[in-house]
Formats: sequence, structure tokens, C-alpha cells
Amino acid sequence: MTSEQTTILVIDDEDAVRLSIAYYLEDLGFNVITAENGKIGVNKFNSEKVDLVLVDLRMPEMDGLEVLENISRANSEIPLIVVSGTGVISDALEALHQGAWDYVLKPIIDFSVLMHSIETNLEKARLKKENLRYQHHLEDMVAERTSEFEKANEKLTRNEQQFRAILDNIKIGITIIDIETRKIAYVNPTTAEMVGYPIEELIGQKCHVTMCPCRENNCKVLDLGLDINSAEQVLKTRSENEIPIIKTVTRILFQGRDCLLESFQDLRIQKEAMAEKELLEKQLRHVQRIEAIGTLAGGIAHDFNNILSVILGNTQLAIMEASEKKQKTAHMYQVQKAGQRAADLVKQILTISRQGELEKKPVYISLIMKDVVKMLRATLPATIEIVSNIEKNTGMTMADPTQIHQILMNLATNAAHAMSRSGGVLSLELKNSTINDPVVYMDSSLRPGAYVELVVSDTGHGMDQLTMDRIFDPYYTTKSMDEGTGLGLAVVMGIVKNCGGAIMVESEPGKGSRFDLLFPRADNVRQPEQFKPSPVILPRGSERVLIVDDEEQIATIGKDMLTRLGYQVHIETNSTEALKILEKNPEQYDLVISDVTMPKMPGDELAEKLLKIRPDIRIILCSGYTTRITEKEARSMGIREYLIKPIQLEPLATAVRRALDG
Repeated sequence: MTSEQTTILVIDDEDAVRLSIAYYLEDLGFNVITAENGKIGVNKFNSEKVDLVLVDLRMPEMDGLEVLENISRANSEIPLIVVSGTGVISDALEALHQGAWDYVLKPIIDFSVLMHSIETNLEKARLKKENLRYQHHLEDMVAERTSEFEKANEKLTRNEQQFRAILDNIKIGITIIDIETRKIAYVNPTTAEMVGYPIEELIGQKCHVTMCPCRENNCKVLDLGLDINSAEQVLKTRSENEIPIIKTVTRILFQGRDCLLESFQDLRIQKEAMAEKELLEKQLRHVQRIEAIGTLAGGIAHDFNNILSVILGNTQLAIMEASEKKQKTAHMYQVQKAGQRAADLVKQILTISRQGELEKKPVYISLIMKDVVKMLRATLPATIEIVSNIEKNTGMTMADPTQIHQILMNLATNAAHAMSRSGGVLSLELKNSTINDPVVYMDSSLRPGAYVELVVSDTGHGMDQLTMDRIFDPYYTTKSMDEGTGLGLAVVMGIVKNCGGAIMVESEPGKGSRFDLLFPRADNVRQPEQFKPSPVILPRGSERVLIVDDEEQIATIGKDMLTRLGYQVHIETNSTEALKILEKNPEQYDLVISDVTMPKMPGDELAEKLLKIRPDIRIILCSGYTTRITEKEARSMGIREYLIKPIQLEPLATAVRRALDG
């Protein structure tokens, strides 16, 4: 049947899909009839001469399954192809049970897939009609013209040859089984390729011995009496594997004997696609959880930085007052140091949530490692022994301290998980190393030179080679959901590579694991400055300053700091009121210090309005955490300084003087 002679009915409630399929088929020369829902489609089928039907499953008025049932009942010889966006196997099976001949998934990326299905099923319909016509013709010939038997037999042979030629070239699996003997009478090359046997080895074999997993005398069609025309089953291969298939069974006459014509459609690609879709959906949910955590971290950082501003500000003022009275300040310095560490912790939270900028600087891994070991001793169970060995005079490396801390905690936590049941020894070692031949480390990016080597090992259950090959893949994990899963070692690998280093893994089942991390030494750079108290001599002034912050404590501590330095300070906790004050008298203040995140009117919006009122006004913006405006954007709009909370005395004094002096 040529495309010019073929009429195809397309039933789909989506205009874009229906029209795109119609235009494509019309371009190929087919006569196309369209229907926007199932009810209209059935009416058009009953009133028009249709050779093939394409139907969607999900439609108003009458769904695709009901359409299949109506058309199959009216004419079972019309090919029915489901074109649906649902990839659920149960939907495909139900459609096939209702009379569908094939199932094509939307969206149709490659229309050749649809065309292949149309051509295959038109040919199959033609073949069934031709075979049926031939059987009727043969019966008439046998009854009416016995004398012409030889001529009819020759014609039968020619038709079977044509039948065989068609089946030999069709790209779905075809098998013909003798009903009486259960032996295979014919297989096409596609079937032989699927099961892994040469065709000649399959012919004459009983089907349950080679291809069908059903036991003898347990055939679903012949022995159990089930009327199964189409169903999801499995095909047994020579290597004893099983291939998921959609099998369609039809009774035919072949070489004068009653036979079953079985056709198979391989479902492996569809099942793999479904599995990949589920994995991608799982990964998407995981990414969304990480993004939610990042958003939460930002909110916590903002509030926590406000609290730290009060703590650090009052502590610094107390230190100054105590120093003036020559009182002891050691305990207050400890409070200040702890507050600074808390501020660093906020930065770490933002970095882990991927909202903070990373800063590489000379780092002694040994100092971070000592802090991590203290933390681990306090948190890990007593069944896990911690052994730490830090070589003297280990060099520095250029890295972000937060990320080094993250690496150590990640590897140590993984090691502890590997020893959670039976206990063991967690070893952390740090030493200087010189790499002369990077090839030994199987890392093409590694260069010869001096390195700091960090080794984390455990005596846990270890890993097999298959697991080791995947541990650095994003989202791969050996932990259950309640034990924590995530990017894990993929992040560790990324950090090490970003530092210019390399990571090696050794592990065997039952013999624990060992991670060797190499970081390039940076011995020639200036050593990082240690924490020191704020200087006593600070820049001072007498100008008029307005502090705007919805947190009264923050505004008050800022006022106390600047008042101590000689400035005339007024505070305002409402940004709208602050704007009104300056609208009435733009020259009332020399400098405005405003928080960014405030109700009613954010700080950047307030600054923009103030600059329109008085373009030369000095403005400093402060932020504990915000995504509204960056420092670069703030400076481009005319803001003089941009401070990150918690605000401390020295950077505040310096920024104020710098803003006022221009």
C-alpha cells in the first residue's frame, strides 16, 4: 500500500502535536484525517475509509483506551498505534490489551521512529489481510478445483517465499511455532540476533528449550488456555539472560500446518530510559534540597551576623574602656576571639551552601587538622580510635581554610561510617613530600615538585574495585538516606583539583581504605597573620552620622562606637522615616550608614533615593547576608563603602573616615 493510497486518522487533543504529525505525514504523501478528541475520532473512523489510526491515551470526551476498544471491536484488522507522552509500562500494556498494535512515546524527537512504526504495521496489516485472503482462496480451490492442486501448491510456495522475504527483513523479532510439536518452524534474523543463536540452531528446537522461559506443558497460550494476544514477557537468550519484550501472538497457517506467529518488541531501551528518568528526578530533588539548605543558611547568616555585631561591638568597646582604666582585658580578648571564630563559621556555612566567595590564602593544614581532631574526639564513638601524626615543619599551601576543613571532616566522617559496626582505627597523617615522577600517581595534571601530603586511612570494611571506580561520581553513595547522602567525595575531588593537587585511593574489601591527598607547597609566600587585638589608635572625626538599621541593638552599638571616636551620631530604625528626615533637610548629615536588609525599604533602595536628593552625600551599606546587591553594584551606583557584618570597630572606623575623606 503506497502513501498516496493510504488514509491515516490522527486523534490527539493537543493541537501542536496533532498538526505536526499531520503535516509530516501529508508531506510524505499520505491522506490525513485529524480529530481533536476521542469521540470525534471514533465518529470519523465510522464515516470515513481509514487504513491506520494514531491515537493519544489522555484525551477529554473519550480517552485513548476507549477509542482503541471501539475501533478494535468495529474492525480488528485496522492497525492502531498509540502515540502518548506517558511512558508507564502498565499504560502500554493496557493499550496493547485493548487492541493497540504498537506504542510510540511523545515527544517525538525523530519522526523516523513514527514512520518506521507506521510502515511496519501497515505491512503487518497487509500481510494479515493477504494471508487471510489467501487462506479463503485456498479453501475455495481445494473444494472446487482439486485438479488444479499442483498449480495452487506452486502459488502457495511463491507466497510463502514472499512472506518469508518480508519477515526476514522486518526489524522486529518474528518466530513461527508449530502448535502440535511446539517446535520452531521459522525465526527471522532479528530474533536470532536478540537471543544469540544462529538461525539454523533454532529451527526444529522446541521453543521452551531455547527462547521461552516457560517450562514444558506450561505455555500461557497453548497449555494454560489464556487468550493472550499481546503481553509483556521475557525472552531467554543463549547466555541465560532475560530480555523484556512486548510479545504479540497470532494463529496462522504456515506450510500447511497450524502455527503461532509471535512478534517481539525489545523493551530494554524503554526501560533504560525510564530508569534514567527516575535517576534524574532523584538527582533533581537532591539539588532542590541543597538549594533549600543554601537559602536557609543565608537567612541564618543574616540573623547570626547581627547578633555577632552586638557581641563583638560591645566587647571591643569594653576592651577600650578597660584599657583606659588599666583594667585586665584578657578575658574580653577571649570573647572577641571566640566572636571572630563565630563570624568565620558563618562564612563557612555560606561557602558550604555555595553562596559565599572562596578566598585562597596561605594555609597551614596542620593547624586546621588539630582543630578537626579535637572535634572528632568529642563526637566519634569510643569504639573508633583516632591516631594523629603531624610531621614537624610541614609547609603551607594556597587554599581556602573552610574547604580544607570540609575535606578533613568529609573523609573522617566516611571513615567513621566504614567502622561504625565493629570499630577500628582512624589515622590522620600530614607530612612534606617531593614528587619526582607524577606518572606513579596516575594523574596527568600533577606536576613534579614539593607537596604537603595528607593521608586519611581507616580499618573499616573497605571497597571493591567497582565501588572505587564510582566514589568520585556526583550523587553516588554507599549510605542509606538516613545516614546522609550528597555530593561527598565529588566535592573533595573538586577542591583538591582546584588547589592544583591530586588524590589517590587504595582499598580492598575487609582491609580498610586509604586516601592520599597532595597539595602544592607554598613556602615562599608571606605567612598568614595571626589574630591580634584591635589597635588602640583609630581614625577619629567630628562629622554628623545617621545610622539606619531595623535592629535597634545593631544601630545602638554602631552609635556607641562612632560616638567614642568623636562623631555626632543619630540612629533610626525605620528606613522610611530616615528618608523623610533627609528630604526635609538634605544637609543635616555628612554620612549615612544603612543596613541592606530592612522591611518597607531596603538599604540599596534608600541609598538610591538619597543620592537623587543629594548626589554628593556619603553612604556606607552594611550586610550580614543578601543577594540584593553586591559590593561592585553598590560602588557603581555611588555608594562609598560596603561592609560585611558583623561590624567591628577597626573596619568601621576606617571605612567611615575613608568615606568622609573621599
